[in-house]
Parts: sequence; C-alpha cells; structure tokens
Amino acid sequence: MIPSPGFSSEPTWRPRPEAHDDDAPRHVGGGPRLLKTQECVRPAGRGRGRGRGGRAPPRRGSPVGCQGPTGHRAASVGALPRGLRCCPSRRHLCTPQALSLCNYFESQNVDFRGKKVIELGAGTGIVGILAALQGGDVTITDLPLALEQIQGNVQANVPAGGRAQVRALSWGIDQHVFPGDYDLVLGADIVYLEPTFPLLLGTLQHLCGPHGTIYLASKMREEHGTESFFQHLLPQHFQLELAQRDEDENVNIYRARHREPRPA
Repeated sequence: MIPSPGFSSEPTWRPRPEAHDDDAPRHVGGGPRLLKTQECVRPAGRGRGRGRGGRAPPRRGSPVGCQGPTGHRAASVGALPRGLRCCPSRRHLCTPQALSLCNYFESQNVDFRGKKVIELGAGTGIVGILAALQGGDVTITDLPLALEQIQGNVQANVPAGGRAQVRALSWGIDQHVFPGDYDLVLGADIVYLEPTFPLLLGTLQHLCGPHGTIYLASKMREEHGTESFFQHLLPQHFQLELAQRDEDENVNIYRARHREPRPA
C-alpha cells in the first residue's frame, strides 16, 4: 500500500494495479502453500490435492494472513516456511513479489538474527513476518487502515518471544519518527505510483543505516515507471545491483546500499 502526496480526508492511497493473469499468486515449493486468513483457516496438511478449484473461499472482508511455524528456520529452499499457505481475500493478495522476496531470502540464507529490520508498504506483512520468524527485530509498516490486518497476521504467526511490531508510516511525512539505523529495509510491490517515488526515496535514505541494505522486489511494469525508478532515480543515491530476475513473473529483486557510508 502506497501513500500519495498531500493530505486529504479521502484515503491517500491507490490500490495496486489491477491484477492480470500473470500477476496471480502462484504456489511455490512444489506444492500448495496457501497463506491462511484469520477467518478461513484450515489446519496444515488437510485439503491437499484439492487444487485451485478446491480452495475454501475466503469470507468477505477477511484479511490475508499467515499461519506458520513456531519460530524455527526449517524452511526448504524455494518455499515459504513450512506450514504456510496463501488464501487471497478481495482486498489484498500475497503477491508474486512478496513470495519471490521470501524465497530469495531463504535460498540465499540471508541472516536476520539480531538484525534491525523494517518492512515498507507491508500489505499482508508476510515478508516482515518471515524476517521475524528467522530472528530479526522487525518493524512492519503501512498506512493506518492496513494495520489491523497486519497485526492480526503477526499475532497468528509470530510466537511469544518473537520481535515484530506493527506501526503506521506515511512516506515523506513521518519517516523521521523512525530511527535511521536499520540494518535491512524491505519492500515488495511498492514501486508502481510515480508521484510517490520521491517520497519513497527520501524514506529509504532516512531509514537505511550507514551500513544497511535495502531489498526491493518489484514487477517491472513499464506503464507505471517502475523501470525508471530503478534505472535512474535510485542509482543517484544508492549503489544498486540486480540480485535476482524472475522471467516468468517479470519480477526483479534489487539490493541497494548507500554510495558512501553515512556517519553513524
């Protein structure tokens, strides 16, 4: 979810671009792994083999959430943590970008233990939840109207003792309320609305610590200026590299760091 510039009594966000067939969430890890909603929950291991047409439909208004393990790292490479399943609601989808970013972290054995992590535009919170399950001290952020959903997902997935908090953050407005020393800044499907690009850039500059790393997973939609953000805007301020390219999903994962170490 992305904030638009300016203040208004109307919602200051725009929904993600309308999903096409190639945007639809896909199963990963070789089998159905559906993220459970808080209302439409089926115990892991039941209902397998039902296929796409066999999913129990989510109840109206039910938030997309995750139901997962009890805090261990036992997740197979290329798959979500064991026990996770996806169940889309009408309001939010667990996007291919989020799944790609989770799978990338697992395949690359990215170490979250003891790291200070923040997720931007979290939507369902799946990326931040994974980071918390793997030992990160995580702050999951989005606009205020998304927080109840995210908080429910965190409570359903992060066991007692896990470090995950949910907070409102509007890019370009209140990022300075947050510290500027995060080790990892994460975002999935947050680069698609050009008027927000300067706001996002300023937020990234503030949040990413002197030696921090940013991971952004984005579908490369030409019509939304996504390629321009990564080719022209972000490289002006960060050292940027393409960490992974998924041709089937048209999803890129970028890794960025400050060009010069910032003063601590």
